[in-house]
Amino acid sequence: VVPETVVQADRLTESEAAVDLLVASGLASSRRDARQSLTDGAIRWNGGRVPSGDGFRVAPGDIGLLQKGRRTKHLVVVR
Repeated sequence: VVPETVVQADRLTESEAAVDLLVASGLASSRRDARQSLTDGAIRWNGGRVPSGDGFRVAPGDIGLLQKGRRTKHLVVVR
């Protein structure tokens, strides 16, 4: 069973959407922790590595599996 979080698209900053998703889903305890995980290359979205820069975008209606490390997974629905 994978936990699920619904995130409102207007709550995501354009330049740090990945950081916002990590904090909203609980995969990161803080924005700093989220940035460090991205820098370490520990975050995947639907199996693909999430870049640490601002190259990650999500749109309303997107559904994805956010993964930190090998075992920690979270389903994210963007509305």
